[in-house]
Amino acid sequence: MVLSEKVIESCVEKMINNKIVGLIIPEESFGEGIWAQCKKLERSFYVGVDWIEAVRFFRKDIYLKVGGFNEEMISGEDWDLSQRIAEEGKIDRINDFIYHNEGKISLLKTIQKKIYYGKKLNSYIRNNKKNDNFKKQTGILDRYKLFFSQPKKLFQNPLLGFLMLFMKTCEFVFGGFGYLISKISK
Repeated sequence: MVLSEKVIESCVEKMINNKIVGLIIPEESFGEGIWAQCKKLERSFYVGVDWIEAVRFFRKDIYLKVGGFNEEMISGEDWDLSQRIAEEGKIDRINDFIYHNEGKISLLKTIQKKIYYGKKLNSYIRNNKKNDNFKKQTGILDRYKLFFSQPKKLFQNPLLGFLMLFMKTCEFVFGGFGYLISKISK
């Protein structure tokens, strides 16, 4: 992650002047190659969507009160922490971005990563299945509704839009496959 020039200043200023327990910092991806461009397009749909963005800046006392990151959780650990912090008070957001360096992504590496995360999803499900955001975060239809809610953005570059949808479909399918493997192997 690379911080934009004023992101920390914006966070501190907003936390001091308001009764806020945590802040969402919007994220933008960058990297090399077509799949990194697909990831950048995908993440552009998430800016301003509270159920998918995570709190990334929070009060230390609140962080300690909720027990910090669940170290046993690999998939959804940022959403889990974010949701527990939100239960403690008001969440807000800033407009300055953090930048996620995706490097050079390959579709195969993305699929392998999603299989791994799918295998580790049980802990997040166990701790969050009653949370309102859970179904949206893990549901492919909610994600597609989000993408298709902005068709001009999605298909501004038709090839990129179709490849992003293909990549996201692969992520869901193979993530689900990893989840099934974890259930069967128990």
